[in-house]
Amino acid sequence: MRQCLQGLIQALGEAKQQQLEEKVEKILQRFNTSRTPGSDGLPKEFYVTFWDLVGTDLLELFQERLQKGRLGAWMDRGLVTLLHEKSSKTELKNWRPITLLNFDYKLLAKVLAK
Repeated sequence: MRQCLQGLIQALGEAKQQQLEEKVEKILQRFNTSRTPGSDGLPKEFYVTFWDLVGTDLLELFQERLQKGRLGAWMDRGLVTLLHEKSSKTELKNWRPITLLNFDYKLLAKVLAK
């Protein structure tokens, strides 16, 4: 029974892998380019430029994370910083906190949202 289920999961996995690849590539092309990268320093442009080199590995990572049902410890980390909004930089009320997330996390979040 277990072998039968594993075969079914593998067959479905291949179809889902193709769907995931198409979805990721489409979302990657449409993703806003004015986003700030997270702690890894890799912006969208890195993934677009080097997709032929990193795309397969990134898709495998996404597939693994989806199968396990949780992110890796490094993937959901963010860098909290303050962003100046207006007026005097010496007044705390003129700053707001933002969290800079790694692009691969943002990409996976968009894939899951679609």
